[in-house]
Amino acid sequence: KDCVERVRLRIGKALTTPERFRRVFRRFSEGTFFEDIDMDIEEVPVELSCGCGYSRKISEGYAHSYECPRCGGRMYYSMGDEFEILDHS
Repeated sequence: KDCVERVRLRIGKALTTPERFRRVFRRFSEGTFFEDIDMDIEEVPVELSCGCGYSRKISEGYAHSYECPRCGGRMYYSMGDEFEILDHS
């Protein structure tokens, strides 16, 4: 096979939505051998965690505050900020 026809991706909701990624990808791949690729996108939910053990899922994809409500420490993304190519064919 000379070109990739399908790709499976894993994209965290903190980075973008599958629809937005597809739209931008199509725009920038237009006229290239990538333009007709079928994409399977697994969307990963966002979860913030703190060193104290507290964690919470965030439904909208981004956090309004990164301060831990339990201890006041800074929370970090434990899920939802990944971008992975899982497979291609």
